[in-house]
Amino acid sequence: MGGIIFINTDNYPMFCDSRCDNTNCSKHITKAYQHTGGCKISKLRDTEDCEGCIPRKRGKRK
Repeated sequence: MGGIIFINTDNYPMFCDSRCDNTNCSKHITKAYQHTGGCKISKLRDTEDCEGCIPRKRGKRK
């Protein structure tokens, strides 16, 4: 029999999933790989938590 488990994530660190090139950002998705324990991942671009988005340039594939 399955059940529902609720987890309070209010105190979990948040990392950004916007996939930008600002790897110096303390919330960049690559920092989550080094984190141990629970965390939240969300798109932070254009929010007050964003430390400056550097969009990736998408070139044409040859």
